[in-house]
Amino acid sequence: MERYNIGFAFEKSTIIEYNTKGYFWKISKNKFHTNYDDADLMKLENESEFIKYIGKYFKGEGQKNVDKLIKNTIEEISINEDSFTDLFEPILSKTIYNRNPPMYIPAERTLISTFTNSIFSLLQAGASIPTCIKDFGSVYENARVRYENIDIDIMNINISFSKAGDTILLKDDNSKIKFSQSSSGMQSIIPLWTVFNQYVKDDNGNKNEKRWIIIIEEPELNLFPTTQVALMEWMMGKMKKSKGSIVITTHSPYILSAIDNLILANEVATKATNNKDKKRLEKLEKLLPLMALVDFNEVSSYLFSNNGIVKDIADKELKLSGAEYIDEASNQTSKLFNDLCKLEDNEL
Repeated sequence: MERYNIGFAFEKSTIIEYNTKGYFWKISKNKFHTNYDDADLMKLENESEFIKYIGKYFKGEGQKNVDKLIKNTIEEISINEDSFTDLFEPILSKTIYNRNPPMYIPAERTLISTFTNSIFSLLQAGASIPTCIKDFGSVYENARVRYENIDIDIMNINISFSKAGDTILLKDDNSKIKFSQSSSGMQSIIPLWTVFNQYVKDDNGNKNEKRWIIIIEEPELNLFPTTQVALMEWMMGKMKKSKGSIVITTHSPYILSAIDNLILANEVATKATNNKDKKRLEKLEKLLPLMALVDFNEVSSYLFSNNGIVKDIADKELKLSGAEYIDEASNQTSKLFNDLCKLEDNEL
């Protein structure tokens, strides 16, 4: 977590608890409790022999090594395939991610336009730059070298990359500005868009490509609500062509509402397809890009509270992400406005 600029100390009073499907796992500093039947096997994660056992399959590259590991493990410890997945996927993931590290797009991406031109001066001066920013900056720099320019349609701009300085073309009036002098919204979306586009383009549904995870901190940063929605639709459309995963941290109800719309649209599309209702599909396509539709079963939504509690807020009955949990301020503001109107008319 230190790599991602997250400070966390596992104190004596710290407890991490996870509940799912009637099972629980509770971890404190020196104790581990669970009601899962095969819990003893989970302790293998901390045993050096098991780590060595896993490690020998990763001396080479490729899915064949993983398949061989799964087959041999199932045979050697007499465990069925479902239990293997439940118990050892986290361990395998830890090993695999050493070769396939998650891509973290930090909120500090807005500083990239400044770092691009002065990073070496800052490092020579001994400036303390968090590792996560340096890592992201390195990936972004590789993308800049790779692409001459990129269109960002949702803002109607084109960014041209050059050693002399990156330039933004504003298509509305055909004027140009320096990236370093652009709005905060552009400085937020351009690094995000460029890196995300590179990861998805490299994948392009290739079965031989390694799986990847992109973690995006506050994609809504400095963006107008309609642009936030358009960004989500673009990213979800890109995800359809890939085999990666995306994790989003957000305070924006517009982001979650956009996902809810894509989930509902997917339900409509499924029913229309099953009923061979072409007219409904045509109407739907006029409202939303069909490539961006999201299956509710592929979405998880959690609320992190100030008291350290993590709550699953996805509404499995209505198939919604739980946007109302972070839109409470809007409800309170609307109520206050109504009360003020009543007070103005002497009705309160």
